[in-house]
Amino acid sequence: MRMIARPLSILTGLIAAIGVPLHSQSPAQRDSAAVAATVDRFHAALVAGDSLAALAVLAEDVVVLESGGSESRDEYRSHHLPGDIAFARAVPSQRGPLQVRMRGDVAWASRTSITQGEFRGRMINSAGVELMVLSREPDGWRIRAIHWSSRTRRDAGSSPEAEVRAAVERYNAAFLGKDLVGLKALLADDIVLYEHSVRNLGLDDVWNNHLRPEVEAFEDTKGAFTDVRVWVAGDVALVTRQYSIQATMRGRAIDARGNETMGWARRSGEWKVIHIHYSHPCPRPPGT
Repeated sequence: MRMIARPLSILTGLIAAIGVPLHSQSPAQRDSAAVAATVDRFHAALVAGDSLAALAVLAEDVVVLESGGSESRDEYRSHHLPGDIAFARAVPSQRGPLQVRMRGDVAWASRTSITQGEFRGRMINSAGVELMVLSREPDGWRIRAIHWSSRTRRDAGSSPEAEVRAAVERYNAAFLGKDLVGLKALLADDIVLYEHSVRNLGLDDVWNNHLRPEVEAFEDTKGAFTDVRVWVAGDVALVTRQYSIQATMRGRAIDARGNETMGWARRSGEWKVIHIHYSHPCPRPPGT
């Protein structure tokens, strides 16, 4: 890429907002305004539910970092984009000023946000930060990388136990509602899951070989969680409970009842599941 030999420019997207006439802007100001406009087009497309418009401002080799994962353009289109559109349309965000920094044909834009509302039955109250890297192409600026990070905002006076119970409720709602994006976001990278003699180690194994196939296969899922007990020590929590899950799987009725132990850890301000252990009666052959 062409690099202009000049000091690093630190400009903000507010240039476009204050209405400076185009003819009176410097080249650097016009570039900054164009970068800000590209970022805003992406977010406007999400809110409008226009996936084609959102993809149009992403470079072919874009990298999207979100919820502890990395996705290519095709992966983002198939996986997180539909969920991001649904979330953006349902939950309003208050975004702070966009800061644009430039060096030649490369720009990076960042800002913070506060998101509050309800999404698929769970309350959202989070603080977020966004970083986008863009490059100048013959037909305009394109987004080459996106990194989103967020954390739950604590209500004044909320106790650690209340925070853990709220996180468990979000897990329940995502599991029963087949919210795969929301469910995976609650799992730690080093999660371990036990069920009978099965042991799944790490997020990829737990997600791809246990939780995701199970949740996807369940239809008309209903459930109840009782005798929920929570112990918190610093950034680690232990949750025990009894569960009752009714669903249909490939035409077969499921009625699962048992005990569950969950380990939770606070990571970067967010409570994440680090361990799940199911205990329920094993099927027995007739007559035994």
